[in-house]
Amino acid sequence: MTSEQNEQYFEEAPRSASDPGLFWYSFRGQRFCFWTDAGVFSRRRIDRGTEVLLESLPLPLSGWGVDLGCGYGPLGIIAAACSPRARIELIDVNQRAVALARRNVEANGLLPQRVRVWQGDGLAALPGPIAGQLDFVLTNPPIRAGKELLHRWVDEVWHVLRPGGRLYLVVRTQQGAASLRRYLESVFGSDHCRLRDRASGYRVFEASRGGLETAPQV
Repeated sequence: MTSEQNEQYFEEAPRSASDPGLFWYSFRGQRFCFWTDAGVFSRRRIDRGTEVLLESLPLPLSGWGVDLGCGYGPLGIIAAACSPRARIELIDVNQRAVALARRNVEANGLLPQRVRVWQGDGLAALPGPIAGQLDFVLTNPPIRAGKELLHRWVDEVWHVLRPGGRLYLVVRTQQGAASLRRYLESVFGSDHCRLRDRASGYRVFEASRGGLETAPQV
């Protein structure tokens, strides 16, 4: 087994030797190019989960949002290109993925004032106070990182969304979609969570923040 097969794409510093590549992708009549490398998630093509999430989003988006766990950036970059009134922050813990995402933002002609990339573990990577300020969060989360990380991300997202702000999350049906939905409902409230779409063995959940002053107890 190679070092790349041994490591996980959600590690901070990939150990596998760099082996960069480039592919092109079309979405709603637009062409995108993506630089990728060893040690990042789905390096040869956009994964089906991300495609299902993109296809389900209410594009164009508006306001201030985040692509959480962005990898080399396809979700946030495509969403930003389709949403000229949105400003999107891309976040990932993987240093190599972050470098690629920055390169891909530039390669696809997006202005740094609208799309910025940050390295870090979760929403704490963003500078300054952001509680209650974001309009949306998009994520294809690293399921293999475990429930503890996923639940922490859900908690963080609730706190940074403004009232009415929305989380769009995709998960493979057979990798804990039902239990993750239950946790989403425990945090956001069952009246504020819904199954937005399902396709190719994936489910897309939409959760919106209500006007509560404090997060529900979980």
